[in-house]
Amino acid sequence: MRKMFFVLLAVFVVRALNPVQGSLAYAQEKIAEFPFPASEEAMFWGEEEKIISATKYIKRLREAPAIATVITSEQIRNMGARNLLDVLKTVPGFEITTSDIGRKAIHVRGIKTVASEKIRLMLDGHEVNEPTTAGLAWSFDNMPIENIKRIEVIRGPGSALYGTNAFLAVINIVTEDVGDIEGTRLSVSGGSFNTQKYNIISGYRLGDLNIIGSMNFYDTGGERLRVESDSIGNSGSTLDYERRFDGDLKLIFKDFVLKGKYISAKRGPYIGIGDALNDESEITTVQYFGELGYIHSYEHVDVVAKVYLDEFDWDAFWEVYPEGFKLAGVIPFPDGFLGHPYLKEGKTGAEVQFDFIPIEKNKASFGFAYEGIRQYDVRREDNYDPFTFLPLGFMRDNTSYGNWNQNRERYVRAIYFQDAHTISDAIEITAGARYDDYSDFGNTTNIRGGMVYKFSRDGEFKLLYGEAFRAPVFEEMYIINNPAILGNEKLKAEKIRTYEGGLGFRLFDKLNAGINYFYSDISDLIQQVAQPSGAKKYENTTGATASGIEAELKGRLNDNSYAFANYTYQESQYKDTNEKIPDVAKHKGNIGLNIGLSKFISINANALLIGPRGRTSGDTRGETKGYTVTNLTIIGKDFYKGLEIRGSAYNIFNENYIDPSPKGTVPGDFPRAGINFIAEAAYQF
Repeated sequence: MRKMFFVLLAVFVVRALNPVQGSLAYAQEKIAEFPFPASEEAMFWGEEEKIISATKYIKRLREAPAIATVITSEQIRNMGARNLLDVLKTVPGFEITTSDIGRKAIHVRGIKTVASEKIRLMLDGHEVNEPTTAGLAWSFDNMPIENIKRIEVIRGPGSALYGTNAFLAVINIVTEDVGDIEGTRLSVSGGSFNTQKYNIISGYRLGDLNIIGSMNFYDTGGERLRVESDSIGNSGSTLDYERRFDGDLKLIFKDFVLKGKYISAKRGPYIGIGDALNDESEITTVQYFGELGYIHSYEHVDVVAKVYLDEFDWDAFWEVYPEGFKLAGVIPFPDGFLGHPYLKEGKTGAEVQFDFIPIEKNKASFGFAYEGIRQYDVRREDNYDPFTFLPLGFMRDNTSYGNWNQNRERYVRAIYFQDAHTISDAIEITAGARYDDYSDFGNTTNIRGGMVYKFSRDGEFKLLYGEAFRAPVFEEMYIINNPAILGNEKLKAEKIRTYEGGLGFRLFDKLNAGINYFYSDISDLIQQVAQPSGAKKYENTTGATASGIEAELKGRLNDNSYAFANYTYQESQYKDTNEKIPDVAKHKGNIGLNIGLSKFISINANALLIGPRGRTSGDTRGETKGYTVTNLTIIGKDFYKGLEIRGSAYNIFNENYIDPSPKGTVPGDFPRAGINFIAEAAYQF
């Protein structure tokens, strides 16, 4: 698998030394993702707002066959966002909760996720979901935002273009290029919970070579929130510290781009894997990738190709239960009930895409993809016997005796096609399909279709249909020797079919409005199902349905001021029982206002509103109450050349709110932070 990567890499390097001259501007647009000539303000608020994720080539957002949101760096900066999740909270239909081990779950359009596994996350077009869980919450939940140029969020299926995980949504993070920075920007911030962050971004041109890189260090002591009672009746504080390092590098030379990212992070367990407070658990992750891409415009076809290599290492030391714990109330564990699982994952792949015009008024894309994924070096250490649970009195390597998961490989081959046909100046039809073949569970075909009708200069209507799948992952298929959770090698892929209708229009040139309806039908939903033994096993269940309405309004008040609001109503239920999906709010909204008091000072206030959330069947605690969290950011800039000062206060009204905990775990749910602060100074030269 890795030999293939290096062979393809060598071919690309030889090609780079003897490049064929082509359309450099187009090539850089495709590789670097959006060096548009128009100002960012014009793109966001005017006719030039564009997106690439909807079709894999640049398209005006209002004409793209997708229900999508684009968040610019201007918005991200002004709202005082600390990380990626702060930004995603503002997107219609998105809700974010935390789990017992501090892993964030991103729910979309009424569908609950465990590890955000039903969302495909890409960084400059490169997928960064973790192979074992398909999630994104260990490395990218707290991703820094300093070098983000824009974030594209497509709500709805995307497997017809992207394959697995593009189930509920596709997120593409576009990072800055040399033209956005051209120099060096330093920033230092600190605030509540002993939080500190240091960031540097530099971009330079050396002839035909563009270089941009960034480094980020983040350290926080964590919120240390009060928990009155955990799963075994103890009280105390959460353990949610984090220390992380991020590094990015992007090199663009003629028709080639070489890019990569490295993340190393250590964090506390929030509460813990046994829903029991402890003081020793720690999760360590390392994730990195490298990708070499090539794009060239020939006379009749544009060619886009890439090869890549990814690595993800996961190392968790679990103090499942704290010191003095007694198994069954009798058998003592003086040092606590301890486990240390570990694994590595590698991914190697290649993709080539051809964009061409087969007939007049048609734009077609045709592509091939190959990916090899392996899970290896799976190990475990415990201070108990993994079958009897009797104490050993010491940590023992149980890898050969009762490993928790398996060394496995899978290979994926895919082919896809997309065609956009312009029927008239007002109507465009897009259709596409993708076939994915997996070596370990089978194959799947997913289609999409969409019509965009521009009924006036200032209005358009979209009618969309899409299918998607999520492949069962190594965690679900291959967990072994676990009395609580059983893997299932016979799992099928989850499937979804979504129907959407969207109406967008512009009023008075500076006010944009939109309303969307969606209906999703999910089959073969993968869930943990109780077994006669008392354990839970991953199985395909009947599925679920979800429907709802999303409404958005945003407007530019003047050059330095703008406002936005959105509201989502959603309903979702399981097919077999008609039970409402728990822990998901029916009502969700956002309101934001940015006021430029002068060219030197701006004030931003935004509020997140989440309605009540129902419990799972049999949970007698009653629904989780709704909440409103309001944030305030003040920015001072341009009073000294290159210097910017930002101060942010989060949850300024000190709202006492919680995230729902599963039945039988933490009775009082998972506490969230009250009022807290961050101050930042940034200097560009």
